[in-house]
Amino acid sequence: MQLQQHVLLQQQQQQQQQTFQQQQQQQYVQQQQVLQQQVLQQQQQQQHHNHSSSSNSSSNSNSSSSSSSSSSSSSSSSRIT
Repeated sequence: MQLQQHVLLQQQQQQQQQTFQQQQQQQYVQQQQVLQQQVLQQQQQQQHHNHSSSSNSSSNSNSSSSSSSSSSSSSSSSRIT
């Protein structure tokens, strides 16, 4: 009985670590995507500005970045001796 519960506890901890790592990776990927979008928008602005400099009209576009936060939950199990 003790051994089974100990194995279960280890499995639970491993699963929690895996889900936490996955959430962190997703957050990193989302941040990278936002950065890429900002860089693209800046490049487009520059190109547009260079293209329309002859007609003296420049357009400004605002870029917004979205951030997501990940929360990790931990559960504790008690061993019966």
